[in-house]
Amino acid sequence: MRRMQRRGFDIEFRLGPVPIAIEPSFWLTALLLGLMAPLGGKEIDAGAGLAVVMGVVLVSILVHELGHALVSHWLGVRASIRLYAFGGHTLPERKLARRADILVSLAGPLAGFLLGASILAVRLIARPQAPLLAFGLQQLVWINFGWGAINLIPVLPLDGGRALLGILGPDRQPLALLVGAVVGFAASFVAGALGLLFVAALFVLLAMRNLQARAGAREAAQSEAEIAMTLHHGWRALASGNEREAERIGRLVLEQAPTPEHRNRARDLLAWSALAESRPHEALRHLERSEPPEAGRALTWAMVLEALLDSSAALAYALEAMQLEPSETSARTALGLLVTEKRFLDARQLAGEFAWPRAEGLDLALAQVDFAEEHFAEAASGFEAAFGASGDAEHAYRAAQAHARAGSAEQALGWLERSLEAGLDDPSRLRSDPELTLVRSDPRLLALLERRPKAAG
Repeated sequence: MRRMQRRGFDIEFRLGPVPIAIEPSFWLTALLLGLMAPLGGKEIDAGAGLAVVMGVVLVSILVHELGHALVSHWLGVRASIRLYAFGGHTLPERKLARRADILVSLAGPLAGFLLGASILAVRLIARPQAPLLAFGLQQLVWINFGWGAINLIPVLPLDGGRALLGILGPDRQPLALLVGAVVGFAASFVAGALGLLFVAALFVLLAMRNLQARAGAREAAQSEAEIAMTLHHGWRALASGNEREAERIGRLVLEQAPTPEHRNRARDLLAWSALAESRPHEALRHLERSEPPEAGRALTWAMVLEALLDSSAALAYALEAMQLEPSETSARTALGLLVTEKRFLDARQLAGEFAWPRAEGLDLALAQVDFAEEHFAEAASGFEAAFGASGDAEHAYRAAQAHARAGSAEQALGWLERSLEAGLDDPSRLRSDPELTLVRSDPRLLALLERRPKAAG
């Protein structure tokens, strides 16, 4: 699992599968709430009461965030927790689908309600007499029900606001922000009338943030469209072999991008540009600067680590990429790494289960596995079938390699001739390819290579 970014004075630990970090600012908030809490007379020592409230705040907010994180894990997406001033945040390892995001958003308040209800039942049944214990249980009930109720109010970035945005959809974010502003000001008025000045101030702040975010939504949408178009040109340049232009565009977007997400997309393009020019260490540096570091694209990590010859780590990312963005590129990357790791049964299973977009896909994939397992006759048949479906010179060349390794010189020479006729891009490698040792010095191969310039002219 990708790790949270470490910070100097954080407290870090795990609860089951969930990494947790607590920033120093969280304790200042807990202290403030403790100082504001009524201690209920002289029966409770002020220092002890303050410590109890701080502990209750920690437990309550942690349970709330664990509600988010555990439901996210249940839905198949790992998540980490960070507690900071005025609350906490649960960070899924990847973006959730809309319905999943709604469930995860509502899980936090629900977890708090369940804890509050359990504590309320304990109070009613056990009726504790110790003043400090009774005070602590009372605070647990109030904070969990209160914090859960506040979070369900549809104001971004509270859980209710996130659920509303999930229901409306990302295209209607301005509407969600408008609702958040109106509801936020209304909630502030009600809290102020009830004497809850801290809550009133919080909702004024949130309402103003929603208004500001809504005002910038149109500008952000325009900026998003411009950046998407610019990056599209960068990827087209890379696909056409113009790595320098792709790199120029990536750096331009990186300098001007307004958000971490946009900068990460630019870094992804820069990483692929560096890979295309055989600079994997530079590509790795681009990925490591993602914001946060775990936000780098899984397929790009797989390609970079494969280029750095770390096939085991690359395979983990390639299999993740197969889940996040199943494509022919991610499938071929994962297949190649499974073969490198000698996981041949897994490679065959992947080849058979993936829906290859081109007719030759399955034949080519199985032939690659057969070649790695030294089943050269079967590999040759697979590469021949792939060539028959596509006419790709490289597939004919791979068939020749397989025949040469199988000991069939005649077949190897015949398929080398076909690959040359189909336009093999680098005929000079025939003279040094170790897979063609059987025929490399054969006069008939030398004659083929000598005839080729005349045929081309």
